[in-house]
Amino acid sequence: MKIQTKGIRFIQKIILSFSVMVALGIILGLLSGGFPRFGSEIGTIALFIAMTFSLQQISIRKTIQEASKQMMLLSFIVHFILLPVVILFFGSFFSSPLWEGFVVMAAVPPAVAVVPVTKILRGNVQQTIVSLSFLYLVALVLTPVFLLVFLGEKIAFWSMVETVIEFIVLPLIFSRLLRKLSLSSKQTSLIVNLCFFLVMVAIVGLNRMALVQDIYLLALLTGVIMMRTIGTALAVFVIGEKRRKDREIVIPLALFASFKNDGLGLLIASSILPPLASVPFIIAIIFEMVIAGSLEYIVSKKQSITS
Repeated sequence: MKIQTKGIRFIQKIILSFSVMVALGIILGLLSGGFPRFGSEIGTIALFIAMTFSLQQISIRKTIQEASKQMMLLSFIVHFILLPVVILFFGSFFSSPLWEGFVVMAAVPPAVAVVPVTKILRGNVQQTIVSLSFLYLVALVLTPVFLLVFLGEKIAFWSMVETVIEFIVLPLIFSRLLRKLSLSSKQTSLIVNLCFFLVMVAIVGLNRMALVQDIYLLALLTGVIMMRTIGTALAVFVIGEKRRKDREIVIPLALFASFKNDGLGLLIASSILPPLASVPFIIAIIFEMVIAGSLEYIVSKKQSITS
């Protein structure tokens, strides 16, 4: 009985770890080639559900009532100005369709994982949620406009609008209904992590050949994504520390300067662009997963030592 209980707890611990579930999904997608049928549809539905459950913690009312204008402005600057400039700079060294993939990466809003990672690092969770809400509301307009400006000649405008409605607007609306269910954070995490597992299996499987066909290009993209993911976060953190800003605010700002919603970007890219455009997202997801997993481990280790 004890062995069975330990086994259940171990499985729960795995499912409750976002980074582990994403890693397992990537590995299974690479090994299996994804789902034999309807891989794209499964990935789309899974991301829609994940986005809906993830966004239920976003309160538009709190965004208005408890918003720190300075925090919202800084979050906007680091996420929709600084980070896109860095992404587009690196993307400019690549030809089509990789360039278009970097454009989509620059256009999408932040990963909802910013909130749990902020909590792990003991940052200001409430202001992080408020800023995340603000950035998603901004993305409703900014993402399709951004894509139109940079890719207007290559993809249909209404296709971009449809994608934004499908993966941001509708999940935000349905998430309002979920708020009435009063689900616990553990229940929400279980559903979201399982959905992201399915997303990774489906999308990585569909793009497996694009990942392994050119090892030199893969190595180059890995170096670029590493600098994009880690470099901007470190730069914002160091600047915040030198200016002696409140670390509870600097932590989420550093995360906003690094974490893009690459799952969303991956599905947008795979639906409107050739397969090769999806490769930067898969690499970025791996790096962000490594960062999140490392932070989870470091903080849990410190807590076990101090307790």
